[in-house]
Amino acid sequence: MSKAVAKAVADFLSASSKDFLVILKKETLVKEANVPLLEQWLKDQILYFGGGSAHTSEWVSLFVDNTRAGGGGIGNLLAIIQRVRNAIIDFCAGKLPGISDTDLCRTVLDYESEFIKRVCDTYTEAERKSAASAQRRQKTLANSMHNAFVTLNMDGIIDLSNTYFSNIVGMAEDRIPGADFLSLCQPDIAAEIKRELRQKRGSSARTFNGNLVTALGATTAVQFWVLPIFDPQGFRSGLAIAMTKLDPGVRFPGSTFSSLVEEIAGVLGIGLYVIDANFRVVSANEMGHFFAEVGQEDNSFHCCHNLDEQGRCRDCLRKRVFETGMPQHATVQFKIPSGDVRWVEMTCIPFRNEQGAVTHVAKLVRDVTEQKMLEGQLLQQQRESLVWHLAASVAHQLSNPLGVMIGFAEMLSQGIPPNRVHEAVNTILRNGMRCKEIVDNLMEFGHGASGELVPTDLNALIKQRVSAVYAETRIEWRLADGLPLVLCAPDQMALVLLHLVDNALWAAKSRVIIQTEPGENAVLVRVIDDGPGLAEQYRAHMFEPFFTTRRDQGGVGLGLCLSRRVVELHRGQLTLDESVSPGTCFLISLPAAGHLQPAEEPVESPEPAAKTGRRVLLVEDENDQLYLLALALQMQGHQSDTAKTGSHAIELINSFKYDAAVIDMLLADELGGKDLYKILQRADPQLAERTLFITGDTMKYETRRFLQEIKRPYLEKPFMIADFTTEIERIIQTPPRPTP
Repeated sequence: MSKAVAKAVADFLSASSKDFLVILKKETLVKEANVPLLEQWLKDQILYFGGGSAHTSEWVSLFVDNTRAGGGGIGNLLAIIQRVRNAIIDFCAGKLPGISDTDLCRTVLDYESEFIKRVCDTYTEAERKSAASAQRRQKTLANSMHNAFVTLNMDGIIDLSNTYFSNIVGMAEDRIPGADFLSLCQPDIAAEIKRELRQKRGSSARTFNGNLVTALGATTAVQFWVLPIFDPQGFRSGLAIAMTKLDPGVRFPGSTFSSLVEEIAGVLGIGLYVIDANFRVVSANEMGHFFAEVGQEDNSFHCCHNLDEQGRCRDCLRKRVFETGMPQHATVQFKIPSGDVRWVEMTCIPFRNEQGAVTHVAKLVRDVTEQKMLEGQLLQQQRESLVWHLAASVAHQLSNPLGVMIGFAEMLSQGIPPNRVHEAVNTILRNGMRCKEIVDNLMEFGHGASGELVPTDLNALIKQRVSAVYAETRIEWRLADGLPLVLCAPDQMALVLLHLVDNALWAAKSRVIIQTEPGENAVLVRVIDDGPGLAEQYRAHMFEPFFTTRRDQGGVGLGLCLSRRVVELHRGQLTLDESVSPGTCFLISLPAAGHLQPAEEPVESPEPAAKTGRRVLLVEDENDQLYLLALALQMQGHQSDTAKTGSHAIELINSFKYDAAVIDMLLADELGGKDLYKILQRADPQLAERTLFITGDTMKYETRRFLQEIKRPYLEKPFMIADFTTEIERIIQTPPRPTP
């Protein structure tokens, strides 16, 4: 699309928008209620022709939905688009100075092709969702029936079935659609169904008796009720078949378990059967037959949480009912004949004789596999929603500082007054640090509470890792004596406390109180400030990712969210104590660890020796990052050789002797950082001991596990160059371990 022509079209439509809207309303035949939407659409199109990004997704969706609601299809949509295209051409033709009608038509047609693609994609998705919704409605209606039910196409293939049919034939519901119904019938019934499928006319229902074949090869006598299905043109498109079992099974004799109870359980969609003291099934309702065969020993179920090495139940519900005389309930697994595993809720109820002894147990069974799957889908949707929210929030948070950095870098590359260079560089550095903080916080959010949990004296942790950081006279430390130990990762808990103290100091007028005290099987920590407190409208959102009241001061809004996540992973709670007013009080509650002894304090590493020029191997596939690291090493007086692939790195290792190596975990070739390190361990064990990893991939479990196993230092991208050079000096100056 010619930019000059498109710009001219945009300018002309913008200047004449009122006149063009009159034409557009007439051509598109819109209702009066849709006029504001049409006006917004025209603004977007003017923006698009002018070189901007048109935000027409909402308009396209409404355009498609309105057309479909009126009975229109894709042809109607394309016809409207064609009328709009012709209206634009007719309205602009001959009125754009220096632009021929041919160029005008070509430009508008280019736009139209892109718009048609978007409309077609939206229409296809709407049709897909509509079909899926219709299928769900049909499935719901089918499952609401109290008989087995299927629909067949003209080839006898099952399109739709309900749970009752699945129970009768002993097949998983998700495997029934697409199955041949005739193969599940005895030959005489299969021939009868074939005759029905060959019929071209006739719309009356037929009823006959016959046998279905179960997945185990057994037969079940049923009554078939067959009704033809017709398409919108009036032609037969298949059959609807309802089935009722003719053999309800053997009844348990006596009044204890009546047929009325069986019927009620069946209406509620519950399988019900009775076992005696020898665990033999003596009675079952229609659905109960699917779970147990009358006359056979009840051995269908296993408590999913308590199996022995051979997969046998150690402590099943039926046994506990006979032993205790109390009802039992559990969610267990049931393997159907096809091999699939179903989840069922099972309740066992005891039946007693006149002397009060338990003689029988009634087992009520409800299939909850779909419910389990739905719960899993909902959890997945929640995770995906959180991921989308985090991604959108991170993108928004990063866009401003990245824009500033790119802008100043561009100005520096084009030339900037010497007296402004220092200011520009500082601005780039400051915004880069803000990006790093956002990424670091996001990494912490992904990692959770890393580090080993050890019994810890919380007072000692506060004195050594928190109070030592502050020289503030405004802080009052109220640490109670005799606190029990807590089980925590000291580094993580110290970061949580430091963050809460920083927040309190920012909000306080004159005083901050850090208070510890014993609770009920817990240790409580309160961080209190005498500031104005948190406004009521913010309290519901304060633990949400990226929520902050200090955005204009550079606040990121991940601190409280991360702190709560860390505390919860320690099986504790971080809450706002709303009883404190004025001011704000955050309360941490951590469960006590009992009488365990605290871990020994780590020994501080010795200071590195003086710098000396050494040779370092850099393995990194990003050109700019490689150049940056090489330049940093050169400024420290070191020599560096660079490799962008693992294969090239191996060639250099075999050709030269290196004092240290820096390896990126993700490389461009098939040889990643993990594989390269394993080769290095064999080729040069001493260099492997002097390896520093750099990575932006520590949110992956495999990467974190590898780095924990090899116990080599690593830096997460983005990192400070000062941290990089300090780590290199430490590695170089560390004496090598003797080779075994």
